[in-house]
Amino acid sequence: MVQYKVKLFAFSLMIALCATLGTVFSSPAIAEEGISDPKAWCGELTDLMAASKTSEMGQMFETGSRGAINPSGTAITLGSLQSLMQSGEIRLKSFLVEKMYGDSFVREWYMIVVDREPVFVRCSFIKYDETWQFTNVDFDSKADNVGLP
Repeated sequence: MVQYKVKLFAFSLMIALCATLGTVFSSPAIAEEGISDPKAWCGELTDLMAASKTSEMGQMFETGSRGAINPSGTAITLGSLQSLMQSGEIRLKSFLVEKMYGDSFVREWYMIVVDREPVFVRCSFIKYDETWQFTNVDFDSKADNVGLP
C-alpha cells in the first residue's frame, strides 16, 4: 500500500460566460448544445479522474463549458491530479449528493477514495438556456473545502 498525505488540493476552473460550442465529446450526458444531465456528466468526469485520463477530462471541460475552458490551460493541475490518483489503489467512487439552487444552478458531489484518503469532488452547472453548462470543478481531501452540505 502506498502511503501518502494529501495536502490541501483545491482546483477551480472559473469560466467567463460563453456560448460557443467546442468539439463534441461522445457522452450520453452531453446534449447537442450543452449538458442534458449534470449528475451523469459529473459522474463521468469522476470516472475519468479515478482512471487518470487527463486528456479526456480536458476534452470534457471544453465541451461541457461550450468552449470556454481550454484544456491546455488545465494541464498542470490535471497532471497533479493524475499523480494523486496513481499514488494508490482506487477503492471507491461514489455519488454523494445533488443540490439544486432554484431551477438554474446545480451542484453535484462525488467522492473517490485513494487507498484510505478521500478526495471530494464538486461539479457546478448553470442553465443558461434549455441545457446545462459546466462552470467549475473543485476537489479536495476535506469535505468542508468543497462545500459538501
